[in-house]
Amino acid sequence: NLAMRQAFSEEIAENTVNIYPNPARDQIFVDQKFRNIEVFDLLGKLVKSYANTAGPIYLHLKTGVYLVKLSNESEAETKKLLIR
Repeated sequence: NLAMRQAFSEEIAENTVNIYPNPARDQIFVDQKFRNIEVFDLLGKLVKSYANTAGPIYLHLKTGVYLVKLSNESEAETKKLLIR
C-alpha cells in the first residue's frame, strides 16, 4: 500500500478538478465528468466505487479523511476529501 499512497501523493499535487463541498457530509459534486470514481481510506483500502456518475455522489462515509480517485480513459486525478 505504500506505493499506492505515494502514487496518490504525486497525483494530488497536480489537481485541476474540484470536488465540493469539501469538507462534506453525505454527498459531493465533481465539476468534471469522470468514468470512474473510487474512494479510498488513508490506508489505501477501497471503500466506495462509482461508475458513470452524474449529479450528486452520495457517499455515506464515516467522519474522516479520504482520497478520491477520479479517472477516465485519458486521465486520472486524486483529491483529498474530508467527511464530517
